[in-house]
Amino acid sequence: TVVERIINNARKNPDEAAIIANEKETTYKELAGMIVSISYFMNEKGIKQGDTVVVQAVHEDICIACYYAVHLLGAILVPVEKTATAKRISEIANDTDSKLIISLDGGSDSVEWIKYDQIRKISNKTSFSENTQLSFPDIDAPCEMIFTTGTTGKSKGVLMSHRHISWYAYSIAKNLEMKKNNRFLLT
Repeated sequence: TVVERIINNARKNPDEAAIIANEKETTYKELAGMIVSISYFMNEKGIKQGDTVVVQAVHEDICIACYYAVHLLGAILVPVEKTATAKRISEIANDTDSKLIISLDGGSDSVEWIKYDQIRKISNKTSFSENTQLSFPDIDAPCEMIFTTGTTGKSKGVLMSHRHISWYAYSIAKNLEMKKNNRFLLT
C-alpha cells in the first residue's frame, strides 16, 4: 500500500523531504510520525476498519498525513475539495455514512467535525522510529471513495482499493520516468 511505502521510506530515508508545502519542509520521519499520531487519535475517536472519514483538502502536510492515517487504520477516505461548503461536506458525510469529518472549519451535524487546528496539535504526539511496529491494511481492501463530477446530473462515489491507488501512483511515476530524487510540483 502507499502508506506502507511511506512508512518504509521513513525507516530507510528518515531525513529526506517527503513534502514541501507553503515553504515548510516535512521529512519522511516527520510525516510518518504525523500519520501514526493521527491514526491513534482517530482510533481513540472510534474510527475502525471500513469506516468512512471525510477529509477536506488543504495545501499542507497535515492533509496528506490525515489521508494516510485513514489508510493506515483500514478506514475509507472520502476527500473533498478545499472550496467545498460546510453544507456540501455534510451532504457527502451523510451520503457515505461517515463517522468523522476533518475540515478547515467546524460544522453542526450528526457526524463529528474536527478542525485542522486540533489535528495539528496532536499530530506529533507519537514519535516515529525505524522500530515502530505497525500493521498495514490488506492491499485489496477499500481505501478511498472518489466522487465523480456528476456529468449525468448527480455525482457518484467510486470505491478504490489500496491496490488501485498503488498502481495509479506507480503508473504516474513510470510515465513521467521519475527517478529517486525527483519531486512533484502541485499548484
